[in-house]
Amino acid sequence: MAEMIDEKTEPRDRALAYGILRLALGVNLFGHGFVRILGGVGGFLTWLVEHMSGTAVPTWMVRPFGYFLTVEEMVVGALLIVGWLTRPALVAGGLVMVLLTWGVVMKQDWATAGIQLAYSVTFFLLLFFRRYDRYSIDGWKRL
Repeated sequence: MAEMIDEKTEPRDRALAYGILRLALGVNLFGHGFVRILGGVGGFLTWLVEHMSGTAVPTWMVRPFGYFLTVEEMVVGALLIVGWLTRPALVAGGLVMVLLTWGVVMKQDWATAGIQLAYSVTFFLLLFFRRYDRYSIDGWKRL
């Protein structure tokens, strides 16, 4: 017989589901930046400049954006992991996804654009359902 969902456990389940998704996105983003720094950000920047060559995005903008992206991913990821300043972190991360999507659309890299859309949907869901954010620094501060 299936476990019954009751009025007492459902709010906790929603909060737990929210926390797991927030944590997963945070670890993903933090890991992107951390690995780039650990391996030397120069290699990532060289790849990014080569990857974006031949697009309408000027080369002089790509390298600074790569530095910014590395730091932004680590900071937003860390904030989401602990659940502190969650709303501004989600807004910042979502807006950066818009910039990243613009870049890959200029390259006509539709597969990557689709992956970035999935990230954008995740940012949307976390921002939209933020009322369920309980297992976090922000959630504990509201108690």
